[in-house]
Amino acid sequence: AAAEAFHQVVNTKVPQEIAKKICIAALRIIQKSDSGLVFDAWGELLSIILPQVNRNDVLNLIIPAMKQSAASNTVESRRLAARMFGALTDALTAEELHSKFLAQAEKLCADEDPSVRAMIGQSVSLVGRKMPFQTFQTSFWPHLQKMLDDKANIRVKAAAMRALAKTVEAHRGEPQNNQFYQKTLLPLFMAECVNATGVASTDLRKVDDDTYLMLEIFSELYGHFIVAAAPFIPDDDAWSTVLDTLLRMVTCNGPTVRQWCSFNLPAIAFVSQDKLTKLGGVVQALSTDGDIETKATLGAAFHELARLLGKSSLRNEVICGLGQLMIDRNSQVRVSVLDHLNESIKYLADGLDEKEMRDMDQIYGTLETVSQDSWRTQQSLAEQLELAMPHIPSDMICKFVAPLLLSMARDSTHLVRKSCMYALVMVLRYVPDVKRRDHIMKHYRKEWAAGQVYWTRVAFLDGATAALDVFSFKLFRELFMPYVLQMQDDPVANVRLRLAVLLPGLMSPLYNDPSLKKAVDKLANDPDREVKKLAKASKAVIDAFPGHSQEALKEDKKRENAEKAFFIASKKKGGDEKQDALPTNNDRPADTNSPRDPNNNQLFEKPAKSFVNSPQAGGGPVPSEVTHSTVTSGGLIQNAYMTEKEQQKQQVQKEAAQQPPAPEPAPAAPAATPPPPQKQSCLACFGF
Repeated sequence: AAAEAFHQVVNTKVPQEIAKKICIAALRIIQKSDSGLVFDAWGELLSIILPQVNRNDVLNLIIPAMKQSAASNTVESRRLAARMFGALTDALTAEELHSKFLAQAEKLCADEDPSVRAMIGQSVSLVGRKMPFQTFQTSFWPHLQKMLDDKANIRVKAAAMRALAKTVEAHRGEPQNNQFYQKTLLPLFMAECVNATGVASTDLRKVDDDTYLMLEIFSELYGHFIVAAAPFIPDDDAWSTVLDTLLRMVTCNGPTVRQWCSFNLPAIAFVSQDKLTKLGGVVQALSTDGDIETKATLGAAFHELARLLGKSSLRNEVICGLGQLMIDRNSQVRVSVLDHLNESIKYLADGLDEKEMRDMDQIYGTLETVSQDSWRTQQSLAEQLELAMPHIPSDMICKFVAPLLLSMARDSTHLVRKSCMYALVMVLRYVPDVKRRDHIMKHYRKEWAAGQVYWTRVAFLDGATAALDVFSFKLFRELFMPYVLQMQDDPVANVRLRLAVLLPGLMSPLYNDPSLKKAVDKLANDPDREVKKLAKASKAVIDAFPGHSQEALKEDKKRENAEKAFFIASKKKGGDEKQDALPTNNDRPADTNSPRDPNNNQLFEKPAKSFVNSPQAGGGPVPSEVTHSTVTSGGLIQNAYMTEKEQQKQQVQKEAAQQPPAPEPAPAAPAATPPPPQKQSCLACFGF
């Protein structure tokens, strides 16, 4: 019972003095118990706590006890010594391991009991990576060869194979070892590949336990072996043999084998860059596998596959595999691939223009499925999209990403909403067309800065906080400043409180601006006690602000130049577009903290129309009625989306309108009075 209680302690970081006391207690109990459950339990505790023990205590306390155990007549004591040899890896240097315990370790490799030999094999897999390869080759390899030939004790063979694979992988690239790799390792690896291919091609339900165990062990170590042996594989036939083994294991009916294939796939792709055509179908098979752990393992490493295979002949298969994992039925699979989604998108899009990235559309179309998960998953999705925004094509941002972020911001928790606001600021930064960006910003301000529920205005201030780290001072003032400072008159104290927190951040873009001083003074005299307290603290920070440093001005100039180079300002018909009016208190509800529907906005009381194909934009089909939820979940952003073909069509019609009018035809019979024109929604401005 005491050993079980200590398990929770030794698996955490503890001070060295406590680690030493636990170590002493374990040694005393082990000396009094030669075998049994108590012996095994405290022996396990000792091996776990050993890396946290001071080096001198290891030399003075542990090494003498291990030597005594290695020379014991009981199997349990010798097995404990074999286990402790592996635990010494992190406590001692390679030279100390060689001088203090190498002789005892060699004797344990030749122990008469198979459990002792299996345990020392496991320890060599840890120690072999640290010690010089020459020591491994002379002291351990002869014993491991005999263990690999031990067909009577399959666990001994498995331990020896693990020790060999991990050691040769750790020492790859050392020229002095090439002869061993070419003459010894390669033939052994090829023989195991042929054997594994034969086993994986059969129905694994009918093979014996030892055969299946060795296939599992080989599938685990396949990545280590191929990384070490790849430089020495001589020709295409040998490569075909090696990679055919992978294909057989991927399609076998052993779920654990397929899980290890998913785990090893990035390493295999790394060393098979010239043979990638032979890997065709592997990503697809694993991404559609019926085993959840197999797909989750693949998803966790998918960003590495995107880096290695994203520009290869397997690009389309990688994109399809990513999309398949994103819409998988199991949330564990979706979350595993989501954790590195921004890196996957970056590697797939890096170095390509927007036209070349069209094949990634299916990935963005799967985001809706992920957004239906828990609020934690939604928060992670928003954070990943924020990081990936520089690598997403602008039309995909407008068509998929921005509507999704707006939808999650409305329907989820505060933390999700805050992450979505941060990501939406990145949307505004990476939509290059100024006209489209301004339309998105207009909708953003109307729905959030003038929202009917107080938390929409708080969310807008969260977005403004993020914008301080994204935009230059000039562009921040243009996009956010008037609407942020207007919150000083908000009827809800929580909104004014959030503004008071934001005030010190505003002193950089609004330095020496009288509107900032006015807002600070007003909030410092706010009737709410908390608002007044925070505003006074912010006022003290602002008053002590010495001005912009040279580094800050240089950084701002860098941002401003980047914005000038990135944004494309198109000519506006009929002069400058009229700026939307600032929200007033009359636009906001009197019920200050009522959990009302944020979509209950005067702008959207009546069903709006979709102007994706607007008659005003060049004569398309009659505007279709769309539901309220479609408009408010990002339909406005989609209406701002216009392809290059539509713009060209509009230009042709504009030129045709400038031609002299054709002669009027003869008057016809009077027709019935046409119905009055249907009143246009405010959405018509998005059908440009």
